[in-house]
Amino acid sequence: LVEIAPNCPNLRVLNANGCRRITDVGVLAIAECCQELTLLDIGGSREVTDAALMGISTGCPKLELLNLDQCGELSACGLRAVCGGCPRLRQISLCGWSITLREL
Repeated sequence: LVEIAPNCPNLRVLNANGCRRITDVGVLAIAECCQELTLLDIGGSREVTDAALMGISTGCPKLELLNLDQCGELSACGLRAVCGGCPRLRQISLCGWSITLREL
């Protein structure tokens, strides 16, 4: 992703579901370089943390759909950042999360 992102500034959809080697570094590169992104699917990326969500919240203002299924290193703090920083966000998939509504 680090190599691809700078060459794809108009990328709108990225489906990397099941790509388990994705890390914060790759997601941050996408968030920084691909500000036209409307759909991001990083489901199954177990090494992604709240740092990636913070980057998404500041770098992806057009994001509408986000899949975070089975992303085990995320917390309510990161989720709140994405919800606050992505005004067009209308759907988030969180299957496999262990966060309660109280934490949000």
